[in-house]
Amino acid sequence: MPSLVPPDPPLTDGVLVLGMVGDDDVDAVTEACQDPSIPRWTTVPQPYTRADAEAFVSEMAIDWREGNAAAFAFRRPGEDRLDGLISVSLVGQGI
Repeated sequence: MPSLVPPDPPLTDGVLVLGMVGDDDVDAVTEACQDPSIPRWTTVPQPYTRADAEAFVSEMAIDWREGNAAAFAFRRPGEDRLDGLISVSLVGQGI
């Protein structure tokens, strides 16, 4: 599958910014995945460690390059804090 190109600059409507998940987000991902409802509704391991978050962030970059998925970090304009994540997995040929 061809690689996907992340938006540069990040996408924004002035209220929300969608950009890449990066190494600076590891602590926020680790913290968010301590919420017991996250593993209840997802495949996130429990307990969730910093090493899990590091692997997740690394995998998201690989998925972009390999064209497997597009993960977006949600942020507020002008802020670096991670407010949320969404990932869209791509399957099949010719996408």
